[in-house]
Amino acid sequence: MIFPHSFSRTLMTLTMALPGSLFAFTFSTDFSKDVPDATPTGAVLSGTSIGSVIKVVDASTAPEDPFGIDGNKSLLFEKNEEGLNEIPKAQWENLPDLTAGKLTFTVLSIKEAAGIFVSPVFVANLSQNGKNGVMAGLAGDSLILRDGKSNVYVKGVWLPNEPNTFEIAFSVPSQTYTVKLNGEPVKTADGKSEFSFNTNITSGFNQLGFSVADFSNRSTRVFLDKFEVTAETTP
Repeated sequence: MIFPHSFSRTLMTLTMALPGSLFAFTFSTDFSKDVPDATPTGAVLSGTSIGSVIKVVDASTAPEDPFGIDGNKSLLFEKNEEGLNEIPKAQWENLPDLTAGKLTFTVLSIKEAAGIFVSPVFVANLSQNGKNGVMAGLAGDSLILRDGKSNVYVKGVWLPNEPNTFEIAFSVPSQTYTVKLNGEPVKTADGKSEFSFNTNITSGFNQLGFSVADFSNRSTRVFLDKFEVTAETTP
């Protein structure tokens, strides 16, 4: 049985996978039905009170959507030098408890030779009631991953000024996750490719967030093109 729920640009479906047991859940958006220069419908925003901006952009806005596809819209995260100690974040809440599945998203980070915009710490988080379990994204010229209580950095694997697609596969029963970037598995210098949750997640993830997780006053500009979560959840 299918229980569809759709609002603005977001599609959410819940499908019975095993009778009386698990459901298959899909949550996705490409911002196509959102209003340009407005905030994304359904997201809870924070960290935009000083000099940071989170808004939907297309070919008519300043700055423009950078993905080069006719009619495309994306979500801009911009932080300027006024935004010291501010972390601009967009979070989707009240998801059903996600126990195992995949998060896929595409992001483009602007890096200019003149140094006007620099590569930020931009991450995706899967959380349970504010408790972060999975964190992965960009950090300067590296990828950043959270492995238990430590940050892990993998250098030289993402492309500035070009689309980069992440695929994060997670499992609450095993308390671990793996990451692919542009189709290739992400591994540390010593070959590690499976990472532990930051904190113990019990029933499952019910929050998904994207943020410029950087307290510095560097100017950054990042575009989130689309994302999708496909996962199992208990009824």
